[in-house]
Amino acid sequence: MLWFAVLGSCVFALAQSLELLVAGRFLIGLGFAGGMVGSLVVLSRWHNPTDFTRAMTILFAAANLGSLLATSPLAAANAWIGWRSTFVLLAVATAVVAAAFFMIIQIPATAPTRPPRGRRLLGQSIRGIGEVFRVPGLMSVLPLIGLGYASVITIIGLWGSPFLHEVHGLDGIERGNALSVLAVAFIVGTLAYGPLQHRVGRFRPVVIAGAVGTAALLIVLAAVADASLSLTLPLLVVTCVVGAYSVIMMGHGVALIPSNLAGRGTTTLNGVLMGGTAILQIISGAVVEIGHRWFGTPAAGYAAFFVFLGVATLVAALIYLRTPEPRSAARAPG
Repeated sequence: MLWFAVLGSCVFALAQSLELLVAGRFLIGLGFAGGMVGSLVVLSRWHNPTDFTRAMTILFAAANLGSLLATSPLAAANAWIGWRSTFVLLAVATAVVAAAFFMIIQIPATAPTRPPRGRRLLGQSIRGIGEVFRVPGLMSVLPLIGLGYASVITIIGLWGSPFLHEVHGLDGIERGNALSVLAVAFIVGTLAYGPLQHRVGRFRPVVIAGAVGTAALLIVLAAVADASLSLTLPLLVVTCVVGAYSVIMMGHGVALIPSNLAGRGTTTLNGVLMGGTAILQIISGAVVEIGHRWFGTPAAGYAAFFVFLGVATLVAALIYLRTPEPRSAARAPG
């Protein structure tokens, strides 16, 4: 699937119309769609739930390096060689990663026997996904999975740059540097949550602390959205650190899923994670626009966005409270 991303990057680099830009972006998304899911399934076969969470923490931190590359490095590459050449280089890098993955990653010895070749009926696939949604406690995990990662990545990847420009007057390179700090903070938070969950020995207290803390920080950000950058930027940094709890949410969800549904279950959880990001980015645009229209200032639009995120996170956390702690023997060690 990564070769679709290679093709998409090339199409994007050569595009001369909006339609081709959209087509290239679609192929990039399609190509990378299987990367996280495939990696999570491999890790779930290699590790028991506790070790899986720690391994997934490293995986998520590595994945979030993309957020870092999309800040100052991307701005610098754009200024140096232009965005078209940048996407050509990204296509080459993706091709190298695809080849390395194919040559290095081996099928885990604990993986189930490959099913016989043949056409799988659509009804069977749908029933398989239905089994995932019937896993006890899983439905109460999904809202926070869909919102936790999406909240931080929407700030870093979508609204952070216009917020820093329209409210605080930062230019392109300055915004890139500030967003780099946020991306690093997100990576640090992701790496910190794994050992924290291992020390606590439970998922729920860590997730609730992260979700409630993130919600509180977002509401404070809304109150001081138009304050000086010396106040708002540190708050954004702390929000990115605390808001990295989504990696523990994913670990909790995977630990609830029986081993015979590991592939479908992991795919479902990742679909909710990425689907939540897509939906939030659409909704957030309307929230920012409504806040701006009602109160007449750019800061008001972003304040409305922060409040919306904070309240939604609290609601999702309340739903999550119904989720049981998984049994330590839910999946045999891989």
